[in-house]
Amino acid sequence: MNRKIVFLLLLALPLCLALAACGDKPEPSPTPEPTFMMDIGQQFQNNVKPDPDDKYDVIYSRCRVAVEAVSEEELAILAENESHIRDIINTIMSSKTLKELERSDAKERLKTEISEHIVVALADKGITDLAGVYFSDYLTIKQ
Repeated sequence: MNRKIVFLLLLALPLCLALAACGDKPEPSPTPEPTFMMDIGQQFQNNVKPDPDDKYDVIYSRCRVAVEAVSEEELAILAENESHIRDIINTIMSSKTLKELERSDAKERLKTEISEHIVVALADKGITDLAGVYFSDYLTIKQ
C-alpha cells in the first residue's frame, strides 16, 4: 500500500509542477507608441504682467517647454515653425500676472492655452492637434 502511495505521489508531483508552470502568465507589455517630442529652444524668461496688488519690484517667470506632435509629419512642421512657437509662448507667459502663474492649476491652464494657440496659428500648415505640452522647468521669481 505504501508503495502505491509513493508511486502515485511521484507521478502527481511532476504533473502538479507542470500545471503550475502553465498557469496564468502575465501578458507581454504592449509596444509603446512612438513619441514625436520637441524641446522648444532654450529656457523662456519673461517679465510678469504687473498687478497693483503685487508687493515685489521685479517679478519674472522662467520655464522650459516641450511639445509632442501626433505624427512625424507634424513634428517636422513644428520644427520648421519653432520661432513662431517661441513667440506664442513668450506672448502667453508675459501676459500673465503673478496670481495667474501661481494658481494651483496654472500649469494645466498654460498647457491648454499654449496648445490651442499653436494649433490655431499653424492650422494652415497642417497642425490639427498636439499630443501634449510639457514643462520641464517652471518658476516664478520675485525680488
